[in-house]
Amino acid sequence: MLNFLFKTFIKDYQNVKDPKVRSSYGLLCSLISIVLNLILFLIKLFIGLILKSISITADAFNNLSDSASSIINLIAFKFSMKPADKEHPQGHGRYEYISSLIVSFLVIFIGITFIKSSIEKIVSKENTHFNIILFIILIISIFIKIWIAFINLKISKKINSKSLKATSVDAFYDALTTTILSISLILSNFTKISLDGYAGIIISIFIIYSGILLIKETVSSLLGEAPSDEIVKELKKKILNYENILGLHDLIVHNYGPNKTIASIHAEVPSNLTLVDVHSLIDTIEKDIEQSMMIHLVIHIDPIDIYNKKTLEIYDKVKSIIKENVIEISRIIDFRIINENGRDTILFEIKLKKEFYNKIDFDIIDKCKRLVLNEYKDFDCKIFKNNTFN
Repeated sequence: MLNFLFKTFIKDYQNVKDPKVRSSYGLLCSLISIVLNLILFLIKLFIGLILKSISITADAFNNLSDSASSIINLIAFKFSMKPADKEHPQGHGRYEYISSLIVSFLVIFIGITFIKSSIEKIVSKENTHFNIILFIILIISIFIKIWIAFINLKISKKINSKSLKATSVDAFYDALTTTILSISLILSNFTKISLDGYAGIIISIFIIYSGILLIKETVSSLLGEAPSDEIVKELKKKILNYENILGLHDLIVHNYGPNKTIASIHAEVPSNLTLVDVHSLIDTIEKDIEQSMMIHLVIHIDPIDIYNKKTLEIYDKVKSIIKENVIEISRIIDFRIINENGRDTILFEIKLKKEFYNKIDFDIIDKCKRLVLNEYKDFDCKIFKNNTFN
């Protein structure tokens, strides 16, 4: 059925890397969610009013908030398609993250409101009576919510959308909370305790919890999160497949919204290549990455003297000394020997292991210098800490 909808309403539906196609997926998914959630809201509101159930009414308004969330997503997809301008040279893709943040606060507000209503229900000791027809309707609504969650999750993976992923998580929690409601409705026949009020509190806690998770994920994207391991591995694999690329380090990735990623990386190349050859190589790699991964990549070149036996011997020795004596260091990079004022200088950068990343740099650098200079007394030594995580 989903494929039928994609083929019917989305032109060139298989080309998901096209921003227009991606936006069409987002708009279609948002419209489906809006319509289904409005239907669920009206049904559950009707049931809640008839049964005088605060938990069912709370669940109804949660569905209404989901419709509002999808409307916000729809607007965000429209705005995120605006072309780059002078004030926003990287485009408007982060509108999706802002919409997720708004949705998250709206979800938490609904949860807090219905915790209050549920407590009032418990205090009043008003119980809910079971009705088989209305119970069946609730069960049907659970399956509808699961379908909404499935649609949003599938499309979020297809177009890499955090806002649709957030909506799918929210829909899953809705299905779970409605399940709890249905159970409490059955149990209400066997007890005089106001299970409806307690179920309402449980549902509200789920709502608030899902809102907090959505805020955490969205804020992480806005602050600038590390790229996924999959992207890092794929990017490095593609670059290393090129001839004369000896090694890679210092990967930095900036995300300006889905399908708008800017990255930089240091690539090690043989120092005997001409500047023209290196430029041609790097230009080819950057264009390949842009087309295949939709990442605007800038590559910094680190020339490596692979034909100087003396340099290679010193590099292997220094690497061995540091590995044996300095546990905080994961690797050394950008190693070279330069001549400054008539004196040879060993120069390189160190990368710390993650667990030692915030350790004081000077102590580690001084220790490394002493080890190197103790082995090579006729040299000077300059060591710098590399502050990138990749």
